Amino acid sequence: MPKDLTKPFRLPLALPLFGLLAACQTTVTSPPAKCSQLVPETWKAGVSAVPLPGFENVGEVLTAFIDQSARLQMANDRTRDAISIVSTCEGMLNEARPRKRFLGIFQ
Repeated sequence: MPKDLTKPFRLPLALPLFGLLAACQTTVTSPPAKCSQLVPETWKAGVSAVPLPGFENVGEVLTAFIDQSARLQMANDRTRDAISIVSTCEGMLNEARPRKRFLGIFQ
């Protein structure tokens, strides 16, 4: 019997073996993270500046600069909080995803 006639029979015999090996692999898909939705909508507008008063009264100018400093602090706090919200959410989602395993048993 020539060797060329046995080659077509190798693939059908190997297919069940491939199926058994594929059963060892668990595939779990998770939806993409949408962590940016946790940031409040009102933060997307930003923090408005304090309008500067006329420079006739020193007290009004100082009050305006103090208010502006407070709003700058508020804007910086929002940025820090938004970054913390998104990175915490991503970390929680990545931790919840199943780990890839080798042959279904080793991590």
